[in-house]
Amino acid sequence: MDAILEQIFKHKITSSVLCIILIVGIIYEGFFMGTTDTTIGVIGTLITTFGFILTIVQLKSVKEVALETKKEVSLAVKQAQDRVKEVLSISELTNAIKIIDEIEIYNHSNKYEIAALRLKEIYKITLSIEARKNLDKIYDKKISFVLRNMSLDINNLTDNIDTPSNIEKSKISPNLRDASTILYQVENYLKSKSYDTSLL
Repeated sequence: MDAILEQIFKHKITSSVLCIILIVGIIYEGFFMGTTDTTIGVIGTLITTFGFILTIVQLKSVKEVALETKKEVSLAVKQAQDRVKEVLSISELTNAIKIIDEIEIYNHSNKYEIAALRLKEIYKITLSIEARKNLDKIYDKKISFVLRNMSLDINNLTDNIDTPSNIEKSKISPNLRDASTILYQVENYLKSKSYDTSLL
C-alpha cells in the first residue's frame, strides 16, 4: 500500500489527470448515454471514487504524522543522550579539578610519586579537551602551552623521585593553576544552558 501511495503522490499531475478523465467518463456515460438506472449507478460509482480519493489523502496524512512523530522521538532520544554525555563530562571535569587540589597537597608534602601519577590523569583529560577543537573558543589560555608545561612537570617529578632536591616545586603550582582555569571554564560552559552538544 505504501508503494502505491508513494507512486500516486510522486506523480500527482498524472494521477490527477487520470482521476479527472475517469470521473468525466463516468459522468458522460451515466448522464448522457444511459438510463435512469445507469445514472443512479454512476452516482454510486462517483461517491465510491470520491471516497477512495479521500481515503488515499487520509492515508497520506496519517503516514506524514507517523513520520513526524518518529522524527520527534528520535530528536528526544538524541537530546537525552546529549544530556547524559554532558553530565558525564561535567562529572569528569569536577573530579579533575579536585585532583589538581590533591596534587598541590602531594607536592607540598613531598609525595612526588603520587603527585606524578595524578598529574598524568590531568594531562590526559586536558589532552582530550584539546582534541575537541571547537572548545578552544571557551578557554582563554593556550592549551598546547599548558600541556607542554604539564608534560615537563611530569618528567620533572618522575625523573627526580630518587633525588627530590632536584624537583622544581615552584614551577608546578602555576602550571596546575593554568590547567585548573581551563577545566573550570569548560565545566562552567557545559553547565550553562546555551551549550552546543556537538562540541562534546
